[in-house]
Amino acid sequence: KLNPPVLMRMLRLPGASAFDIPLAALCKSIVAEVSLAVALDLVKHAGSSGCAEVASLFATSALLMLDTAQPEPSTDEQVAVMRVLATAGATVEDAASRLQQLAPAAGESALAAAVLAMGERGFVSDALASAAAALAAKPSLAKLAPARLLELAVASTKCSSLVPVVGAVARIAGATAKDWPTSDFVRLLLAVAKAKGALDPAAKAELLRCAAAALHSELGALPAADLIKLILAIAGDGRSELLEAAAQEAVESRISSFPAAQLMILTQGLVQGLGGSHDLV
Repeated sequence: KLNPPVLMRMLRLPGASAFDIPLAALCKSIVAEVSLAVALDLVKHAGSSGCAEVASLFATSALLMLDTAQPEPSTDEQVAVMRVLATAGATVEDAASRLQQLAPAAGESALAAAVLAMGERGFVSDALASAAAALAAKPSLAKLAPARLLELAVASTKCSSLVPVVGAVARIAGATAKDWPTSDFVRLLLAVAKAKGALDPAAKAELLRCAAAALHSELGALPAADLIKLILAIAGDGRSELLEAAAQEAVESRISSFPAAQLMILTQGLVQGLGGSHDLV
């Protein structure tokens, strides 16, 4: 007889996704018997096994239980359910719609995790964009660790619905640049450069000003790959003191150490930012 422990073991088997549809049909006999916690656990396992039908079946059940639970789960507990569904790729559209309604009252940590889970799947919707905007408006967003803020910025390059949060992340990063690991700050600049239109010119200029103050003295210690990423991240904004300093570090101090492939990318970035007639190009 099928029961949750047996189903868990079946979902862990290699090739379980090939039996997704018949397995989902079998699951209908037990779906009404499982608790919310068990349903969410099954959603996780089904999602990681590629069993979309099974995941959707238990995700729908989880949402029904969430709607009728007494006492009503807290906002952050409900948001956590949306994160689980998004991570598994189950009923994501419904989860995003619910997240939009929950976002204004949700804590920054729970909301960021749910928004990120949807964004990392490349899911795009007006509801998700609204939830991302609500996250961006929270002053408590600044409490998140740099690593989490970086994840949000990077995810925005794959999911346009997360663009509303990039401006807030950039403002926080600029104000706390000295507290960021140098490599992470460089990755943030690259993510912001890729998220076209995420920052208005004034906000971009302020971020670059903060970047110059934080990174100028660190250029000599940057790994070669990070130095190239920095140049690529800021080259699109034209000539600047930071770009010239990075170019000087790359060309005058390290030019002989770059492999051919990196040298080509470096040259392209320098030409874009400084122009082909600059002494360092």
